[in-house]
Amino acid sequence: MTPGIDVGLASLVGNTPRPTSTRMRVQSAPQTHPNLGDLFLVMQGGTDKLCAAFSDALVSTYYSSETSSIVNGLMNGMKQAAHTVALGTDLGDPIESLGASGAIIHGTDLYIAQLPPSQVYILRDGGLNALPETQDEPEFTPHQELELFRVTIDRGDLVALTSTDLAHSLTDREIQGMIRGRSAHTAGTASCPRLSLIHICRCRRAI
Repeated sequence: MTPGIDVGLASLVGNTPRPTSTRMRVQSAPQTHPNLGDLFLVMQGGTDKLCAAFSDALVSTYYSSETSSIVNGLMNGMKQAAHTVALGTDLGDPIESLGASGAIIHGTDLYIAQLPPSQVYILRDGGLNALPETQDEPEFTPHQELELFRVTIDRGDLVALTSTDLAHSLTDREIQGMIRGRSAHTAGTASCPRLSLIHICRCRRAI
């Protein structure tokens, strides 16, 4: 894992925290591809099986020998993962919504690719920044356009990859408090019964 980065995961279903979830994944860069950074993924919607298929497809595509850069690899990985999910979907029972935020940390750079609906928050110097600023709930399609962001992470920054339940259920002040506290249960008690969260902090001092 990238030095100086602290990572926490939280999953909540029916106001009950659970230790693991197919909708979250943290993958350290393999020794064969250290220049590609560490990968973080949060998903929402779909089924556990489809989310696991998306996650596996993203990781295998991104860390493949064909990836020449972080941006191209992340975009290709997200697209391949969406196609994998589409192929695995029952034609008689299509999924209405599936969203994902995939992020790569390499040094001080954070790369984010989003398949809406998805949500990322960056808390810096007391200010909360949302990516994207407004939320759409499009029907899932493998041809859906991805949104890409690149951010330099400063010391003390807090980054949260979350499901959109957070934006729908909490105020900005409540979201800031939850991100600072890194507690999924806090969100649950504030009428957010289902939540997936990966919390990333660039420490003020190396750990």
